[in-house]
Amino acid sequence: MIEGIISGFQQAFANRHELARGWKKEGKKVLGYVYSHVPQELIYAAGIIPVQLVEGEDERAEELGEQYFPDFYCDYVSCCLGQGLSGEYDYLDGVVFPDACETIRGLAGE
Repeated sequence: MIEGIISGFQQAFANRHELARGWKKEGKKVLGYVYSHVPQELIYAAGIIPVQLVEGEDERAEELGEQYFPDFYCDYVSCCLGQGLSGEYDYLDGVVFPDACETIRGLAGE
C-alpha cells in the first residue's frame, strides 16, 4: 500500500510540468516559489496552485543560468534561472522569492 502511494507521488513529480500546464488549461493560476520559506498554504488558500521550483535533470538549464551569475552562486539558483529562460516554467503566472539568501535575491533581480 505504501509503495503505491510513494509511486503515485513519484509519477506526479516526474510529470509536474504537464500537470501544471493542465491546471493552466483549466483556468487555474499557478505560482512558483523557491525554498520552503514561502507559505504555500496561503497561496493555495487564495485559489492559486503553488509549485516549488526545483533543480532539473537537464544540465543545459544550469549552464544557461550560470551565464548570468557569478561563479559563487549556487547550482540551485542557476538551474532555476536556466529552466525559466528555457521555457520549462512557462506556465507560471509569477514567482515568490523569499528573502532567504543572497543568491535568491540575485535570482529575483534577474
